[in-house]
Amino acid sequence: MFKKILAVLLVLCMLLCIVACNDKPQGTKKPPVNSETTSTNSTVTDSSEDSSSDDEVQSESKGPQVITSEITTSYTVSDTTVLDLDVYNNKVFNDNWDGVNAINQGFIFLPDEYGRNYTDAQIEEELKRMGDMNINMVRSYMDAGYAFKERKGKEIIYDWDSERMQAFYKWLDAMEERDIEVAVNMGWSNGSIAGATTQDSLGYTIPWYERGKLNIYSEMIDMYTDWVKLFIEEVIIKRGYDIEYFVMFTEPYAENAGGMSRVYEPYIAPGVKKKMDGWDVSVDVINATHKKLKEAGLRDKVKLTGPQYGLSKDFCKGETLEEELNWWIERIDDCIDVYTFHWYIPTWPGAGGGSASASVRDDNYDLWVYYFEQFVDIISKTGKPFWFDEWMYGDALQTQNTDFYSQQVAQTVIAAMNSGVNSCIYWQLFETIWPTRLDTGGEFNEGIHVLGTAPSLYESAIPYKSYYGLSTVIKHAGEFGSKVYYSEGTNGIYLSMVEYEKDGKKYQNVIVVNTGALEQKISINFEKSIGKNMYRYLFDPAKVKPNTSAEMITSDKGFKNVNKVLQDTIPAASIAVYSTVKD
Repeated sequence: MFKKILAVLLVLCMLLCIVACNDKPQGTKKPPVNSETTSTNSTVTDSSEDSSSDDEVQSESKGPQVITSEITTSYTVSDTTVLDLDVYNNKVFNDNWDGVNAINQGFIFLPDEYGRNYTDAQIEEELKRMGDMNINMVRSYMDAGYAFKERKGKEIIYDWDSERMQAFYKWLDAMEERDIEVAVNMGWSNGSIAGATTQDSLGYTIPWYERGKLNIYSEMIDMYTDWVKLFIEEVIIKRGYDIEYFVMFTEPYAENAGGMSRVYEPYIAPGVKKKMDGWDVSVDVINATHKKLKEAGLRDKVKLTGPQYGLSKDFCKGETLEEELNWWIERIDDCIDVYTFHWYIPTWPGAGGGSASASVRDDNYDLWVYYFEQFVDIISKTGKPFWFDEWMYGDALQTQNTDFYSQQVAQTVIAAMNSGVNSCIYWQLFETIWPTRLDTGGEFNEGIHVLGTAPSLYESAIPYKSYYGLSTVIKHAGEFGSKVYYSEGTNGIYLSMVEYEKDGKKYQNVIVVNTGALEQKISINFEKSIGKNMYRYLFDPAKVKPNTSAEMITSDKGFKNVNKVLQDTIPAASIAVYSTVKD
């Protein structure tokens, strides 16, 4: 009998030991620890930090209308283990983080050929949503056809007061009123330069391409760079619009895949005896634009970004990502100010990537970090920033309203922040009416470009669930020139900390994502004491009920005098922001 009792006791002891053991958080690029200012905070607790204590304060905010008081039964099972999440906020990891931004085509004031114009109320609603989420910058298509009047031989005459230009100015004014910077896509298809594309994306006349006549490649490039130069002189200098970034076309490819920006291979451009592909054209355009602006004394007026190359499953200019990136660096580094690349889950580049069967529930964090760190390591040698200028989850048409979509957005952003990326630009903010299109197929439905986090207001005022998730991340991801402190998560829980100044005050936000299907107890351990109250902004997809008000997520509770430990429980597939800002 004694032996049986002893055996039971031994089993109980073993179970207690297992429960007591905590896995160390997994991460990459952990910064060196300053022994003079840090402590072993994984076991240090402070009475003021216990979220179950009297020091927890409920926010006075009434909370957003989209959050209901309903108790969900979707995810009832909880892991009782408290996960340690470490924030190394004693040393800045990245001091040039420009936040999370998005593509938003500035079409809302353009006259629509099919009568689908927004009402004044709809325009105001869309602009209000952009202002509410505190987005820093949007990238928008700018068509030379807005200003094109006529062509006389090689001379192109532009009307800078045309109806379309006036619509563009109104949109720029609206962005300026909301303190939103604009990165302008100075054209979409580089095929229009090489003569492989006979019309641009909106169907307006391409000034440098004269239909039915032989167009010499070098002449078309010269006409294009003249357009860029004149735009700076007329819009930026003369009219005073503060446009800092030019996007030099987008997605140069070589494969015969169709689409707006593909230049087919092999292709011999008029007046050129060698075979051309999309990469060659982009290199020529970027170099020629840089040269033209430098000669005109205008180069310092804008920053050129590129090559806007969209990676697919396979690399095209090398066997590795390093070879791929170096191909571009060798050819455009003297001319470029910001490097931009993008790709979409699940089409991971290179061997061993994801597949079309990838699930929206997947934890892709480590894979994002794997690629981001390579980008940063290679591009940082040039001294130039790197923007991850397009991304989304590839199955967005089917998953935007699901509970797990937004966690994909958040884990991508957190991976970028923890890898040294300078900005993430999401595709795309809202679904958009293209004023010259009625086609359906691919990314279009009756001329409306889908894949946004909210339908076009022409169709519906009710956003998708992803709108609330993305807007929560955008609003709290910092300003231009923010500082990022490296953080380590574990077991599908990831986080990063951003610090920024606004109106003379300094703020700190910690963004946390739970990629799993269970709620989770967490302990955020700061290397350096925060010394302030922090407030939680919780996107819980199981409780979000999209409606026409489209209000931002507001704080639902607070923590007094956060020092080195903040403990909380976060729901499944949720995004939690702990901020020193109280709304």
